[in-house]
Amino acid sequence: MKSWLTLIHYGSTLSRFSVLPMLLSALSLIFQPSEWNIVLTMFFIAVIIWGINSFIAYITKSYKNSKLLRGDDAIIVTLTWVLTIVFSAIPFVVIMDFNWVQSIFEATSGWTTTGLSVVNVEQSNYTILLYRSLMQFFGGVGIVLIVFTLLSDSYGLKLYSQEGHNDRLLPNILKSARLIFLIYFGYVVTGILGYVVLGMSWFDAINISMAALSTGGFATRANSMAYYQSGSIEWFTMLLMILGSTNFAAHLLLIRRQFRQFIKTSEFKLLCGALLLSTLFILLTQTTIDHVSLRTALFEAVSAITTTGFQTTSYSIWRPLWVLVLILLMIIGGGSGSTAGGIKQSRLVVVLKSMQMHFQRYNLPRQVMKESSMHDSSGQSFIIQKTLAYDSVLYVMIYLLILTIGTIIISTQGYTLLDSFFEFASSLGTVGTSVGVIAFNASNVVLVTSTLGMLLGRLEILVVISALMTLKQRLFHSFK
Repeated sequence: MKSWLTLIHYGSTLSRFSVLPMLLSALSLIFQPSEWNIVLTMFFIAVIIWGINSFIAYITKSYKNSKLLRGDDAIIVTLTWVLTIVFSAIPFVVIMDFNWVQSIFEATSGWTTTGLSVVNVEQSNYTILLYRSLMQFFGGVGIVLIVFTLLSDSYGLKLYSQEGHNDRLLPNILKSARLIFLIYFGYVVTGILGYVVLGMSWFDAINISMAALSTGGFATRANSMAYYQSGSIEWFTMLLMILGSTNFAAHLLLIRRQFRQFIKTSEFKLLCGALLLSTLFILLTQTTIDHVSLRTALFEAVSAITTTGFQTTSYSIWRPLWVLVLILLMIIGGGSGSTAGGIKQSRLVVVLKSMQMHFQRYNLPRQVMKESSMHDSSGQSFIIQKTLAYDSVLYVMIYLLILTIGTIIISTQGYTLLDSFFEFASSLGTVGTSVGVIAFNASNVVLVTSTLGMLLGRLEILVVISALMTLKQRLFHSFK
């Protein structure tokens, strides 16, 4: 019983910060003062959620310093994300009159920085639009990191790494968390100012900047980035998307002007190679009938591999082979320790290097073989160990297995296999691009499947599996 109360304490303490986007959405009054009643409703919802969670955290605070058992960190992170999503769904139920499946889907898409949506942005109020963008802003760095930034590292445990932050920028976790948030916030502010200079309205600039840096993809216009018809805005957005999908540790190299070390990182090389090959393939295989410009091809490729989900074109007019290219980019995903999803570029580098070593064993004498190495996000080189290679290959296999299962489930609802593959790859990779399967009137099967895919993709699957296995063992021993 003691261990359960400890889990409840941490879950309630962390998930109460789900109210931050609700409270900050009041800034919409600057742009639309007539929405004060919606803001007031959002405020009351936030107060109730904060009050309930604070009360639970208070009555269980004596269990705060209890020793955690093996697997508790995974349970706490998973529980926190689930509670945060449920609480964040309430405004959609109350204000938008969505059902719970639609509301939880939208909240999951926001916090996991996916960007798939069932909201009609052209008819939605400013408060809800800003609320969605704020969920992506905070979801990009993660709930645990927010707590680190605002409180202290007393809630650290192993939660920091479980949520996907695999690099410490500084020796102290608390200082690392605050530095990450400072870098992230600085980029967002720069993005806002850049968009305004390029002709975007302040409201759109705030929302799009948060969505781009969080690699989220929620847009304020139904046509996404195609609405603006601006090459300069699209090029600037590509830069922000790439920055958002870059490991935060690598950003330190840029800030310190260590550009050579940054360029040498294996993830950056893979990113450049994937973008170059995919863009060239699209351009070289097009005809006069389905002409696509260099800017459009590159934008869609960047949006896919950074798992942002902004679009400048409709995929309904794209050739199926090009759609498959985008799916492959979505599966690859962004940099480890970034706001992006997917398998992550570092894992793919490890797998490719391991394959290279494996083939060399059959063709080269042992004395001339070299150990496979890669440059990490700090610019340092290290040898790829067998354990790391095994873990990476295992993760890729599990990822592809879940991708296959999700694709099959969605296809049972009457969609083509390619459309189902694209849509679930977008969900699991927390990308957000869509070929039209996800919509307000989509079936509950599609929405629930995509919701689970988004959550698994954001927590990188193994955390959720670890949490479920630990819970199973606990329940078994409880009833034994």
